[in-house]
Amino acid sequence: MKCLVVDDDPLTCDLVKSYLKQIGGVDYGLKVNDGSTALHLLAAEQFDAVFLDLQLPGIDGITLLKALPGSPPP
Repeated sequence: MKCLVVDDDPLTCDLVKSYLKQIGGVDYGLKVNDGSTALHLLAAEQFDAVFLDLQLPGIDGITLLKALPGSPPP
């Protein structure tokens, strides 16, 4: 499973990655700390799961979701 963790709090990112390691089956876990970087990554790569903080610097989580192709209407 390929996961992306998007959160501006490094401790939260580390905690989520720690939980993912305990579950197993996660081959690739990437963490980023802002919405702009996450948006670029999501446009360039496919992820099986995204753990997204809603309060991010720059582009917040809700705006990021709405900007993704195929996202549900508001």
